[in-house]
Amino acid sequence: ELSGDLGFQVALYRKPEFQVNVTPARDEVVQGAAIEALVEARFFFGGPVSNAAVEWTLLANDYYFDYQGPGYFSFTDYDQTSGAPEPMYGNYGSVLASGSARTDASGQLLLRVPADFGTRSGSQRFTLEATVTDVDQRPVSARAELVGHQGDYYIGLSPQEYLGSAGKPSAVDLLAVDWQQAGVAGQSLKIVVSEHEWLNVQEEDEFGNLIWNSSVRDTPILETTATTDTSGKAVVRFTPQKGGTYKVLVSGRDRGGHEIRSSTYIWVSADEFISWRQDNSNRINL
Repeated sequence: ELSGDLGFQVALYRKPEFQVNVTPARDEVVQGAAIEALVEARFFFGGPVSNAAVEWTLLANDYYFDYQGPGYFSFTDYDQTSGAPEPMYGNYGSVLASGSARTDASGQLLLRVPADFGTRSGSQRFTLEATVTDVDQRPVSARAELVGHQGDYYIGLSPQEYLGSAGKPSAVDLLAVDWQQAGVAGQSLKIVVSEHEWLNVQEEDEFGNLIWNSSVRDTPILETTATTDTSGKAVVRFTPQKGGTYKVLVSGRDRGGHEIRSSTYIWVSADEFISWRQDNSNRINL
């Protein structure tokens, strides 16, 4: 029979005497615009928590456009060879900015922070957190969320068939829609179709073991443009001459000059050998 003990403290709970609200001026912004939010701290009896210390943090996580129209479209520039993601803080993403300030005489603080995506590609879901500490060193926190869009519209891609054959035509449907999911007519789009080729080299590590090092090379086979019709749709067609993986990248710019990108992949069968990523775990990922 085993036994043990452990001591711990139970702190006396004190009900907070004030509340904090974070209210963004807008629920949606385009990248590069200003995120404006009002932080307000008030006692439950009605008075403001004036001249109180405020610690604020802006976090960002990937936002995926939830298209409600017919069919399935990819609205992100998906990179299947990307490395490890940035450090995450729970479900709210990684820290973009933070700072300290104080509430004014009315218990308010107006925050203005650029919606800078940094090295991130694609739209972001921002979380703005604020913690107000009163003179008795009692902190109360609140948060609010808003969306930072990559541009004024989104580009959606949908292969008519994900599996193709060498020497036979393939087609990808294109779609441009605004934030409210209405089609964007007359939008000029740049299209690059590339052969997505794995290069595998077996090298010796410091212990004398042979390991695989893999890299990918995108070789463009088609560069063209398309213009969306009155419903925001277009089609790109190409004929792959070899088997393998092909990446279709479509980009455009909005009125503010923001670049918008989306990509998708198709897989093409052929009689010849097709290289894929070699893994050192002797596994094949389906």
